[in-house]
Amino acid sequence: MLVGDAAITGDPTPAVGCGWAFRAAEWLVDSTAPALLDGGDLEAGIAAYRRALGFVAGHDRLGRRDAMARPVNRVQKLVTRGAHRDPELGRRVYLFSMRAIPVAELINPRTLLRAVWAATRP
Repeated sequence: MLVGDAAITGDPTPAVGCGWAFRAAEWLVDSTAPALLDGGDLEAGIAAYRRALGFVAGHDRLGRRDAMARPVNRVQKLVTRGAHRDPELGRRVYLFSMRAIPVAELINPRTLLRAVWAATRP
């Protein structure tokens, strides 16, 4: 739990390790401080911290896939095309790119339907 950025380097994506380290530190404090201050259940805090790190795992999984230099898949093409035509979808892609929202808030049925709508309208 205390290895910091080494647990979530985000390789081979450049420049994300420090950001994840600061976020992980904040999540660690938020998850464990109540138990440490009040003598409560530290295990529950540690479990909450692990759940928070799931946010990083989703982004890291997609980043690693992109780093393999494979051709862009249909979903990526659809979302990108739709984001160019729809401001709300564009905002979601921006937030995702900035790692402000989890993968599930970009890749979900509602967003994909919006991407289809935006990408196919004249």
